[in-house]
Amino acid sequence: MSKWENSRSSDDGTHHVTEGRPLYNRRFEEVLSFHYPGLAPVKLDGKWFHIRSNGDPAYNQKFDLAFGFYDDRATVKQGGKWFHIKPDGSKFYDRSFSWCGNYQQGLCAVRDHEGGYHHIDLDGHDIYKERYFYAGDYREGYAVVRGGDGCFHIDRCGDPLNSRIYLDLGVFHKGYASAKDEYGWFHIDKLGEPLYTQRYSSVEPFYNGLALSLEHGNRLVRIDMSGAVQEVITAKPEIQIDGMKVLLIGNLSSGKTTLGRELVKKLDTEYIRIDDCRRMMSDTTMAGEYRAWHRFISACEKPRSTILEFSGGGPHVYNIAKALENSGLQTFIIWLDLPVKECIAASIKRRFDAPYPYTMGDLATLIKHITTEIDAAWRNVWSVSPSLKAIRIVDPRNTTVDSVLKLLLEGER
Repeated sequence: MSKWENSRSSDDGTHHVTEGRPLYNRRFEEVLSFHYPGLAPVKLDGKWFHIRSNGDPAYNQKFDLAFGFYDDRATVKQGGKWFHIKPDGSKFYDRSFSWCGNYQQGLCAVRDHEGGYHHIDLDGHDIYKERYFYAGDYREGYAVVRGGDGCFHIDRCGDPLNSRIYLDLGVFHKGYASAKDEYGWFHIDKLGEPLYTQRYSSVEPFYNGLALSLEHGNRLVRIDMSGAVQEVITAKPEIQIDGMKVLLIGNLSSGKTTLGRELVKKLDTEYIRIDDCRRMMSDTTMAGEYRAWHRFISACEKPRSTILEFSGGGPHVYNIAKALENSGLQTFIIWLDLPVKECIAASIKRRFDAPYPYTMGDLATLIKHITTEIDAAWRNVWSVSPSLKAIRIVDPRNTTVDSVLKLLLEGER
């Protein structure tokens, strides 16, 4: 085995080590893993390129981004254009894309300059004519694509594997894939048929006949291929709140997701964030943004206990408030009102990866604008609607999940 095959990134991320010793003498700003044919992407002076196992550059070109080699091809970005290169740094084909994945099983997911996702072969040729809102990697000969009606699997020619369409899908693992319908997650076979009737908040692939799954009541279990529970990992939570919706609002980095995840651990409910809807339904276009909001507002309107999360301001406030009212459930609006300076400081350290049709621009300006929108929505909608119970937390960093639960339980009476 070559030394690079046994190497890993150093703890400070500036070089590679093997058996606790540096693989070479040079140091970089950032390094990624080595891949066959023994090349690793590194960043130096703000530019990316690949190095050999001795730390020397593999070629003279420099790129804005570079990733590992798969099927002897590496994804790079240069001047807003994405494409694949050979080990000598030259392009594999003459075209470019607005984004490229990595080759898997001889095929690669890409996004064209019009925003459509599809797959290309090793020569950079399209393997089908269709364009999708999203296309994933191939696993076991099949890939997930997202069309206007939902998700389905396609084969290596781009043809649908079966006639079934779901809200969400996972890749195949040992002949089975995870799927989601309006009731939750479960497993399907290659015909697209469910293996069982039960639905879960989440499911993992089967390993040696058992799959780790989270029930809607937050009990963590392992199920067999018939959906029967074979092992209980954690019991059902003691606290259960039925017939209630909780909407978490606040600025960027105010702690909404942290609190939401803690609440989900303790309550018998699901958790839906606008950013997750964007990752599921959006593609950085305005049409994709509206698909994401349609999904989020639909979740607000369903008569089902849910924890929801978005900033709390913007053009959809009145629609969301009306949808929550239409659900017929008791609804709490919790504003995590973290000071602007703290939101800015925390946001600078974050990576925002949800697909959004606008550039974020200057974070400080954006956060101040969001604060203004939340404040207006709080005065005009959230705190004055008779069907909503509004709670403003002015010190969210020092607020515990138990204290929030107490507020919910007291307000439920």
